[in-house]
Formats: sequence, structure tokens, C-alpha cells
Amino acid sequence: MMRRELEARRLARHTDPTTSHEAAAKVDNFVAGHEAKIYAFLSAIANNPTEAGANYREIAHATALEAVAVGRRLIGMERRKLITRRRNEVTGKYLARDG
Repeated sequence: MMRRELEARRLARHTDPTTSHEAAAKVDNFVAGHEAKIYAFLSAIANNPTEAGANYREIAHATALEAVAVGRRLIGMERRKLITRRRNEVTGKYLARDG
């Protein structure tokens, strides 16, 4: 059995309707689309010296994605080392700002 099929089975129970299994099979493409939008935005601002990164709300606004979806994608992207959260050089704590 392929990895994608195994992942889809974890997202939908065997008792779920067929539509749930079909949706679970499409999750990879759905997530990839969100991540591509987020990465494109972050890449665009990365080379701008006046920008200091962006928080999840700012990314959501710029990409027209829901803030909660952006937050979820950022976690996965950070785990896979596609992005890095900035830390205070003195305290080591993650930088945060309102937005």
C-alpha cells in the first residue's frame, strides 16, 4: 500500500462515508497549495530590508487564507525546516509582535 493511501486512511475512519475518504485523499494537494502561497509571500518579503518577517495574521491577510490555516501550515513548514522563526539573540525566545 502506498504512503498516500495510508495517510488518507488515518484521516478518514473506515466507517466514514466515501466522500470523507475522497477528501482525505486530496489533503496533500490542499496543504501544498496553502504552503506554496505562504512560502511565496515569505520569499517575497525576505529580501526586503524594511520587512521584519510576518506573523500568521499578516500572512493570512496577504495570501487570502484563513489565519487558523496559516498557523497550521507554519507549524508543519517549520518542522520540515522550510521556514525558521526568529529568536531574540539575547533571551533566545521567539520574537512576536501584534498584527
